Amino acid sequence: MKSKMLIKLLILFLCMTGVCHAQNERRLNENKQSIKLATWNIGHFSKGKKDYSLISPSECAKKTEEYRSFVYNSIKADILCLNEYESEFCIDSISGTATAEDAIFDNYNVHRVFKQNRYICNAIFSNIGLNNTRKKAYSFNKELKAQIKRIDWYYYVSSEIIIDGEKVLLICTHLINGTDKYSRSRQDQIDELIKACEQYKRVIICGDMNTSNYSKFMKAGYTLANDGSIVTFPSKSSSLDNIMVKGLKISDVRVLKTDLSDHYPLTCRISLK
Repeated sequence: MKSKMLIKLLILFLCMTGVCHAQNERRLNENKQSIKLATWNIGHFSKGKKDYSLISPSECAKKTEEYRSFVYNSIKADILCLNEYESEFCIDSISGTATAEDAIFDNYNVHRVFKQNRYICNAIFSNIGLNNTRKKAYSFNKELKAQIKRIDWYYYVSSEIIIDGEKVLLICTHLINGTDKYSRSRQDQIDELIKACEQYKRVIICGDMNTSNYSKFMKAGYTLANDGSIVTFPSKSSSLDNIMVKGLKISDVRVLKTDLSDHYPLTCRISLK
C-alpha cells in the first residue's frame, strides 16, 4: 500500500511540475501588446573605473539591496539590457564569490550573460522569452587592429522576441569609445549593425553607442528614444546611451538618475505601430 501511495504521489508531483513548466513557458512567450525595455551601462559595479567589481565583502549586503531596489522598484523593465556587466559582483575569499545573476537579477526568468572581453561584457535579463540568441563580434581588418589595439573587444548580442504576435529582433551592444581615429571604426560598427538587421521588419537596437551622430540609423528608418537631449553620461553631460527601433513605436521615454554607475539607465515602452 505504501509503495502504491508513493507511486501516486510521484506521478502527481511530475504532473504538477509539467503543468508549472508549461505555464511558465506560456507566460514567458505571451503576446504582450507592449514591453518596457531598459538599457544601462552598469559600469562593472565600479562606476566605470575598473573592468571588475569594486564591491567589497563588507558592503556586499548593502550594495545588493541598493541595486535590487533600483532594478525592481525604479527600472521595472520587462527586458533589461546591460553593458559593461560584471558577473562577479562581490568576491570574498572566505564565503566565496557572489554573482550578480544570483544576488541581483534572480527575479528575471531568462539570463543571457556573454563573455567579458576586457571592458566589454553585454548581458540581457528578461521576463519575456528570448529565442535564437547569438553573439557576433564586429568585423575589423589587420591594419585596423594594428592601429586600435582594443578593436577586437567589441561585439553585439541578438535575440528574437515576440510583441503582440509579431517577431522582433533585439540587439544589445556597446560601440567603441574615443574620438578621432575611433569615430571611423564606430561608424563602421553602425554600418554593420544596420546591415545585419536589414532582413527584419521590426528591430530594437540598444546600448552604449558612444556617439551623438545617429544620422545613419535615421536614414535607415529608425526612431530614436534619445534625440540627444537626454543626458545618460553625466560626467560629460553626454547622451551616449540610446534605444532605437524600426517598425515599432516608442513611448514613455525616461532617464533614471542614480549614482550606482557612471551612466544612467534609459527606459521606454515599445509597441507595434
